Amino acid sequence: MLSMVMGFALLPMNMFAQSSDDFFCVDDAFNGNRDVVAWNITNNGIGQGEAPVGSGLLILGAIGAGYAIAKRKRNKKGAALLLALALTLGFTQCKKKVVEPISSVTGGTTYHISVPAGDGSKVVVNPVGGGTYATVGFEDGDVIYVGYNNAYVGTITYNGAAGKKCFEGDITTSIVGEQPLHLYLLGGKGFTVNRDENIATVVISDQSSKYPVVSYSPTTTNFTGSGSYEATLYNKCSIMKFIVATGHNYANDPIRITGMHNKVTVNFATPNASENGFSYSVNSTDGGLIKMPTVVANVTWAIVLPQEALAAADDAVYTNGYKGNRPDIAEIVRNNYYNSGVGLTITTEDASKIKDLSTVTADWTAEDGWTLTGTLSGNYKITIADGAMVTLDNVSINYPSGPNYESGFAGITCLGDATIILKNGTTNNVAAMDYKYPGIQVGPSGKTLTIQGTGALNAKYRKQGTNDISYGCGIGGGGDISCGNIVINDGTINAEAFNKAAGIGSGCCRTTSVSCGTITINGGTVTATSGAYAAGIGTGYAEGGNNSCGAISINGGTVTATGGQNAAGIGTGYSVSYKTNTCASITIANTVTSVTATKGSSAPNSIGAGNNGTCGTVTIGGVEGAITESPYTYTPTPTPSVPSGAINGLFSVSSTKQVYFSKGNLQYTKSTGVWSFMEHQYSTVETNGYPYCTDNYGNKDVVSLFSWATSGYNHGATSYQPYSTNPNNENYYAYGNASYNLYDQTGQADWGYNAISNGGNTENSGWRTLTTAEWQYLFANHTKGWSTVNGVNGYVIRPDGVSTAIAASYTASDWATEEAAGAVFLPAAGYRNSSSGTYVYDKGSTGRYWSSSCQGSSNAYNLYFTSSSLGTDYSMNRNYGESVRLVKDAN
Repeated sequence: MLSMVMGFALLPMNMFAQSSDDFFCVDDAFNGNRDVVAWNITNNGIGQGEAPVGSGLLILGAIGAGYAIAKRKRNKKGAALLLALALTLGFTQCKKKVVEPISSVTGGTTYHISVPAGDGSKVVVNPVGGGTYATVGFEDGDVIYVGYNNAYVGTITYNGAAGKKCFEGDITTSIVGEQPLHLYLLGGKGFTVNRDENIATVVISDQSSKYPVVSYSPTTTNFTGSGSYEATLYNKCSIMKFIVATGHNYANDPIRITGMHNKVTVNFATPNASENGFSYSVNSTDGGLIKMPTVVANVTWAIVLPQEALAAADDAVYTNGYKGNRPDIAEIVRNNYYNSGVGLTITTEDASKIKDLSTVTADWTAEDGWTLTGTLSGNYKITIADGAMVTLDNVSINYPSGPNYESGFAGITCLGDATIILKNGTTNNVAAMDYKYPGIQVGPSGKTLTIQGTGALNAKYRKQGTNDISYGCGIGGGGDISCGNIVINDGTINAEAFNKAAGIGSGCCRTTSVSCGTITINGGTVTATSGAYAAGIGTGYAEGGNNSCGAISINGGTVTATGGQNAAGIGTGYSVSYKTNTCASITIANTVTSVTATKGSSAPNSIGAGNNGTCGTVTIGGVEGAITESPYTYTPTPTPSVPSGAINGLFSVSSTKQVYFSKGNLQYTKSTGVWSFMEHQYSTVETNGYPYCTDNYGNKDVVSLFSWATSGYNHGATSYQPYSTNPNNENYYAYGNASYNLYDQTGQADWGYNAISNGGNTENSGWRTLTTAEWQYLFANHTKGWSTVNGVNGYVIRPDGVSTAIAASYTASDWATEEAAGAVFLPAAGYRNSSSGTYVYDKGSTGRYWSSSCQGSSNAYNLYFTSSSLGTDYSMNRNYGESVRLVKDAN
């Protein structure tokens, strides 16, 4: 989608360039030869300032893109064109196969447009006026609207299928006079466009998870069916910063502001009029609502449309259960970047959105922003609308009396994505209204229920009258009812199922297969209990169909899970022999307070698979393997203090060992004899191709590409100083013996044995070089990726328990945030060659980092990476000059 996206939401790729014969997306029916003529299109950046990446927002920038028009051979009546878009800065004429034209139809000729989007359908772009990179991605269903001769003529829609990855569609028109084509980008996927003949409208209210883009351009030359065309999509929207002050506990919830222009109308019949046929208004059905992303450090951003100045207004901004005021807003003009910030204040409880359930006399749906309180007195279905955030304030929903009552619904039913906030100091009881349903029914597959807040929630099953049967979870799915993802961020949660369904997860397969999405617990006190044949957290009984759940991740809080007979505490329930019961990976991070799991009788594992079930990899505190002990409690060792000179992030380098990384690569200053870590992780010293002297590595005083075993300790080799460049490998033995590693003997051959000025400045303080086995474990078990930090290429590695995707690039301020969260960056600092040690190669494209492990008589193992390759056990001649990154064991 050509749109702004939240930072870290995508994994961007480098600028796509394509010159192969597979450049065009061509229908199999096309044949013959054609001439190709270039067309170029760009999209300007919003405003002239840099993207507000410090708030996690990446801004759409100048997109290099190329279109081409291909004449088709006429073997049917009429003419046709192929318009092909490539994500590159342009290309020259080339020859392609002739395509079969599409027949003329009433009202003109149909032209097929195919717009390749490039491998991976992503491109890195550069915002106008700044050096910050932003990410633009395409998604299935994205639409570009096309107008010609004062009329709508068609759309092109993105198809992300393998072998396609392109926009495709037909336009129907007749070439008349001197008229350009008109291109309209209206919102992108996630923002529905309504079109009636020549009028299209889109409402950009919900920006909580995706930002819209509204832009337009005509071609700079008229459309004649052949020739050269160019266009630049200019923004009809702007971006505005909001600073939010709150007087309640919900400062990090999405903020809604009303009274804004949030509706765009396009008249394809008036593209040459003022604003090119665009007009802007307040959407009457929601009062000009804009729902913004989560507030970070009191700041959020929104896309805003042109409008006149607005006077200050009371009750014009709100979040769940609370409302507040906004000040005057000056006139908003298109294509502007408002980064000074508009102050919003939210302090007052919103009585107009409080629902007392004791007054409910029919089924009722809670829309976004409502607070529920009181006791439900009748057998009514309470639902939460898709995308709504709802607060529970001492709610009581209990199942009805009677031995065989079947209501046909859960205690609370989430229709789609939903957030439930447990108000501080409250206790909320929600029980199923039917034995086949859960206490809280999570939305369908692909949707997510998020539970947060500091209150308490008791979510419970219902038995079938006096029978010992219940197919519904405490939170999740029910009998033959699948569910989406479950996220618990906070609160005191007690989820209880009686029989055949998980406490949290999937219900029972009675007659068909069921599934549950991912289950993520980030905090709070969570207790999940199931009855027979079901896991406490995970899957229920696989009886009449297959049962499954996605990955289970426990990242924080205190969690207690108890499984029933034949079922794990955390993992899968029981499966009859001819059905399957599966769970994806289970990960328990060392950031939890404690996790206790108890298996049911006859079950093999307390964490992992139940009887006849299968489970993905179980990883607990960095250690892999299912847990058979029951009850089993994992309480991580308290995080040690961060050593001087280290990054605040723990990294497992084996199943039993964690380390801290130094805050930068190692360097040596010859004039003073001082070892130090570089000031920043992205700092480098040597220059590509610099002709250093062969005997002392020397026209520079500071060096950082060391041959192996050059700690300065005289261990019997000829060359042992950090600036040594002797071409003979035998001069770089540790302790004068080819079979020794750096850590053998006294450990003095390791660079970390030295006093390091900004790493404690004490000899033998614990700094050391990773072994090759540790490099291998590190990269195999952590999120990592090639990236650019402050203009320097290299590899980013995330610490234990953090799996956020790696962005294509980070500014210095972005990286400060990443580093504070423990991320490590290894710059691609290049290497010195082996023949004489006089030149530096591949700085910026290659990283080589020594291990402390020797290999054979002349080599040692190292880490090697480029943008497209990674090797953790490469072997290299010891006389090569390579980077050194030290670690210190966590005690």
